[in-house]
Amino acid sequence: MRTGMFALALGLLCLGLLPVLPSVGWLLLLLFGAIFCLCTRLWPLGCFVLGLCWACWSAQQALDDRLTAGLDGRTLWLEGRVVGLPTRTAQGVRFELDQPSSRRAELPRRLQLSWFDGPAIRAGEHWRLAVTLQRPVGLLNPHGPDREA
Repeated sequence: MRTGMFALALGLLCLGLLPVLPSVGWLLLLLFGAIFCLCTRLWPLGCFVLGLCWACWSAQQALDDRLTAGLDGRTLWLEGRVVGLPTRTAQGVRFELDQPSSRRAELPRRLQLSWFDGPAIRAGEHWRLAVTLQRPVGLLNPHGPDREA
């Protein structure tokens, strides 16, 4: 049992060592290989490959849920519910909008918005806003949070 859990965790952690994510075909081939190994004496290898497949699938889901490059810089009307605790900054308010909907574009499931000189916002409120969309960019400050990741 411990060997299987250790192999699964090691497979999950090995995703960081891959230079690129495998394609869907390779992922399915690995998954079938993992299932085969789980039924034989090579079950620890099957647990490892299963963890790697799980991590790759999870990473691909996160990459697919990003703002498309065509929407960068466009202004759209969005409607959604505020989730989490909004944070007040020196310039305004930063909050997350869950399940944003727009008539003109397909959007990610969650967006982080900044409203400069905005009013107080509370969690759970429903807002309709005109928003200029921007994709996250890399680090300008190496000691700050990595918003692009």
